[in-house]
Amino acid sequence: MISPSRSCCSFEVSDHLRTYSFSKPARFQQETNIPKYLQSSITRIFNIFFSVIASPYYLLFGEKEYWMNAAPSPVHYNSFNNGWLRSSAERARKNMAGLLDRLGGVLSHKRLAGGILPSWSGIDLSSLSDDDRYFCGDFYLTGREIKDLASSLRVSYDPSIVSSYELCDILANGSESCDGRKQARGRMVSSLVVSICDSRGSPISRKEELSPYRVYTSNAPNVAYNRDDYAAFVDEDGAFKKEKYTAEIERLLSHFFEEAENNADDTIVLCGFGLGAYMQKEFSDAATQCFAEALGNAMNERGNRFKKVIFADPNGQLSSRINKVPNIIVSNKSCLDIAHVGAEQGYKVALFNPGDESGIPGQFWFCGHVALEEMFGLFTTLLLSQHPDCNQSVKESWQYVSR
Repeated sequence: MISPSRSCCSFEVSDHLRTYSFSKPARFQQETNIPKYLQSSITRIFNIFFSVIASPYYLLFGEKEYWMNAAPSPVHYNSFNNGWLRSSAERARKNMAGLLDRLGGVLSHKRLAGGILPSWSGIDLSSLSDDDRYFCGDFYLTGREIKDLASSLRVSYDPSIVSSYELCDILANGSESCDGRKQARGRMVSSLVVSICDSRGSPISRKEELSPYRVYTSNAPNVAYNRDDYAAFVDEDGAFKKEKYTAEIERLLSHFFEEAENNADDTIVLCGFGLGAYMQKEFSDAATQCFAEALGNAMNERGNRFKKVIFADPNGQLSSRINKVPNIIVSNKSCLDIAHVGAEQGYKVALFNPGDESGIPGQFWFCGHVALEEMFGLFTTLLLSQHPDCNQSVKESWQYVSR
């Protein structure tokens, strides 16, 4: 059986080290008379030192030397699309497709959300032999482990947003309509997963005991592309409805925190959502302010029920806002890496996945595009437990739980 272990270790994070910003040495430059040609070198050494030795990641989990610290700076997710990491994503894609093929899946395609999504037939996880090994690249899972991951599925829904019948159709088939994508925000689908790769696409070595963490999938309002969301959060004069947007983000976070508490998770890991491709640029600053306010409200309500709440901001775009939220630890590492390492350290990690609004997790993982939601599908076992073509329990609405 797969079950996250509890850890008796504890640590203290001093307040002045809690939220280091490694990318803004402006104050240092202003207060020194060191020649400019030396400042960049000194700053780089300073940044590398604190990234490896005194970063929030090290303060969180006490790992002084770890495979991620080989990279002094975080990786922007978009580098997977056009950068040198494209080959890593392509390798992960082939490995995942190979695993699904070994599980008996017959690949086909369907159109959804303006793209082509992979689908399978023939996968029956209940028929897998417990002792057989199923490989995804060099990483393997036994049949028993795959069954345990799939059986950890829990689907919670907000009846004020979506009914169990409507949600079942969305999770099974995806949604093309604006109204259906709005209804998808009423879901909180969770299951245990394990990491196959780190956030840079580097394979993770299989250990004798797996270190699972629980991923919670839902989605944010899409003001940029969903006309219904635009109408809901932007008034006729083009002004952003801050109070309404804050309330919706707070509802999503509260649902997430509530489910994490129900599953006895003790460590929350989340990142910003609804602020990038889902938000029009002219509202970006207001939306970020709303997100920080909503997070603060959710923390006041339920945040003290967890050992730690960690906000992953690898690109440093939200730290100035999130730093003001009490009891939040801001990290410059990827949320996927934090969750994996936390699970290895024995914490029961709850990781929020801001998935696609169509309702299908990691919907474009098979295509060339790779964003954060695709990284969940490529670099973890998420598809085995939350994709409707892999885990038939996703379609069993009688198991859904109303919040």
